[in-house]
Amino acid sequence: MKDDPDKVFVLSLLKNIGFHVELIPEASSKTPDLRVMMPAGDILVEVRSKEDDEQMRDFLKSPEGNVLTYNVASAQSALRRAWHQIRDFPDLKEEDFRLIWFITRKERSVTFLVKDYIKPRLYGIENISGQKFDRKVFDPKPCYFFNESFFSRYKDLDGVVLHEDQLGDQLVELCLNPFSLRYNRYNTFKMKLTEFFLDNFSLTDPREMEAAGECFLADCNISRQDKNGIMRYLKSKYGLDIDTLIIEKKITRFINFPVD
Repeated sequence: MKDDPDKVFVLSLLKNIGFHVELIPEASSKTPDLRVMMPAGDILVEVRSKEDDEQMRDFLKSPEGNVLTYNVASAQSALRRAWHQIRDFPDLKEEDFRLIWFITRKERSVTFLVKDYIKPRLYGIENISGQKFDRKVFDPKPCYFFNESFFSRYKDLDGVVLHEDQLGDQLVELCLNPFSLRYNRYNTFKMKLTEFFLDNFSLTDPREMEAAGECFLADCNISRQDKNGIMRYLKSKYGLDIDTLIIEKKITRFINFPVD
C-alpha cells in the first residue's frame, strides 16, 4: 500500500498523544484507514481530504436565495463516503468508536470554509436570540440540532475532526456527536483524545456546552421540518418566550444531501 501523507500525518499525531495506532490494510471490502488500540473498544478512523472545489466557489458567489444543485463532489457526500468505509468494515464491533478525520486545504483561495459551512451542517445549528419568561434578554446563542443534521442521522458515528489546512496554518477541531450510541462510554477515549484537543486545538461537545449555558440543545424526537414543534420544545426545556425568539439567519442557501 502506497503511503498517503494525510494518513501518515494523522497516524503520527495520534501516536504522539500516546495511542497505539496501526494502519488497516486495504482490502476488497471497505475498510477505514486507522485502528487505535484501546482496552474498551478500538477507535476506527477514516481519513478524508478534499482540495479545491469549483462548485463550492460558485455556490458562495451566487446571490442569496438562489437554489443550487451541489452534486457528489460536496463536502457532505465526502463525509458520507467516509462513513461508509467505517460502517461497512467487516471487522467492525459494536464497542468500537468511529471517527472521521476530514482535511480540507486552501489553494488559490478556494476552500470549504470548514467552520462556516461544514460544522453547522454536522450539528444543524441556528443562532437564536430573545428573552425568557422572567423577561431576561439573552444575546444570540447557538441552538444545536434545530435543523436537519449529519450527526442526528448517523448516530453510529462518534465524531468528526474538521481539519482545515490553510497554507500551513492548521485549524483542527474535534466535533463530538452527542447522539452517539457510545457517548456515555468514552472513558479512556474521551479523557485522552478530548484533553489533547482542548489543550492543543479545539473541541465541540454540545452537551458540555449546554451544561455551561453556552448553547441550546434540541435533543428531541420532533421532525426538523416542524419548526413550531421545535420552538415549543425549547420553550418547555429552557423557559423561553417563543413570541420573542429571533432566528439569526446568516446563510439562506441550503444544499440537500441523500441519506442511506
